[in-house]
Amino acid sequence: EKTLATLANDILREQSTWRPSCGDLVPRRAGELLLGLFPGHRDWFVFVQDDAGTTVRTLAGGPTHALDDPAFGSELLEPHDDRLAAARIIRVLASGRAQDLEVHLLSWRDAPLIEHVPVTYGAELPRPSSTRPADARLVALLVADPTETLQKADDEVRAAADWMTARGWTLDVPSADEADRTRVLDGLAHASFFYFAGHGVHRLGGVHERRLPPYAGGSQGWPAYLRLEAGTKLETQDILMLSSAPTHVALLGCQTGVPASAGGGMSLALAFLVAGAEQVVATPVETTEASALATGLGLLTGMSGRDIDLAEGLRNAQIEMLRRGEDVGRYRVWVR
Repeated sequence: EKTLATLANDILREQSTWRPSCGDLVPRRAGELLLGLFPGHRDWFVFVQDDAGTTVRTLAGGPTHALDDPAFGSELLEPHDDRLAAARIIRVLASGRAQDLEVHLLSWRDAPLIEHVPVTYGAELPRPSSTRPADARLVALLVADPTETLQKADDEVRAAADWMTARGWTLDVPSADEADRTRVLDGLAHASFFYFAGHGVHRLGGVHERRLPPYAGGSQGWPAYLRLEAGTKLETQDILMLSSAPTHVALLGCQTGVPASAGGGMSLALAFLVAGAEQVVATPVETTEASALATGLGLLTGMSGRDIDLAEGLRNAQIEMLRRGEDVGRYRVWVR
């Protein structure tokens, strides 16, 4: 069993391309600012790259503020004030414990950074080897909690369906008793957008037991899954083996985007990016139904047009939640 599990893991990791060269990565776009956060043994190294070039500075001895303190923004961001003001979007590239830093919620110019500019979090993966054709049908797979234990999930998905129908999308909305692993995998094969409002699970440090491969049975490297109908699951390895992943993915459930720094193996968000997705909304922690609902309802309505831009949508959703005095949780947009 150990030998077969190791073999299955090796096959999937080969597909993931863990050590891409710089030339393989998604290049910085015009107007985009890359913010690199790399903790060393004592010091932190902060890289900034934008249209003006690349600079690096050192936080000697590491940050003086706690990572969850919004005031850390004055220490991290203010030295780059003019360059942040010129940025159209920021992509955060972080390693180690810096992956836990919610850069978009740090205070800058007396407001959370997202009040000024959209923020995404890069996974530093190679560009996908294939993309969906430009004339591909706009198909959205919308799944509302197949376990039927979240009272507001149906309302959330209905609101998403109304938004997308009004903009010409074709919808695939399986009912709760239809949304098992086979049905969802079939929907993912045809969808360019996947919206999930339900339960996510990421068993940090636990043994993920199931039968032998073709699934990576018994491996702690694949601890994450979405709970589907009748006790079935959409697991990390299911996602990695998709022949074509949706371009945009919204995972509105607990622990759908646990950073690698947590030491618990690959997250669902990262798996979708490895499989070819471009943007994934996810959270590294357990969330509340109220936070997930408000995020989901605001995510699509926060976009300005027919095209999906999860960075724009999440930014506007969280701005409105902050103005209403609501907890925005820790949802973020992961990109390649």
